[in-house]
Amino acid sequence: MATLRGTLDDLLADPAHAMHEDAWLRVTLTDRVRPDSLMDRLKSRFPHVLQVFHEPDGRIERGVRGTTAVSERDPRELGSDFISYVTKTEASTGEIGCFVAGYEAAVKAQALAGPGGGLRCSCTTCG
Repeated sequence: MATLRGTLDDLLADPAHAMHEDAWLRVTLTDRVRPDSLMDRLKSRFPHVLQVFHEPDGRIERGVRGTTAVSERDPRELGSDFISYVTKTEASTGEIGCFVAGYEAAVKAQALAGPGGGLRCSCTTCG
């Protein structure tokens, strides 16, 4: 996965980013104001954007980052596309199953973390 940082206009226009057009991406935008139609505009050049952060240049750090969950696609579809991209072959049913199992485990772990954060241990020692 590649990481790009810059203003939306620079990311969309700079020829230096051409090598990342087919990569899976994490993007950090530095525009002063969050651009309109952000995801559609990014995906017009970088169709595999997975995560977007907005960190305006010159802002005062408050310890909280704005992040956008980019994909609301079905985990099977996303997993299949990612595996196909990495392996250059169609994802098998078993590979997609492994991806989905990992995704479901992450969702469950996040739910178990609850509003206070941190995973709760369920071993016999911790109870």
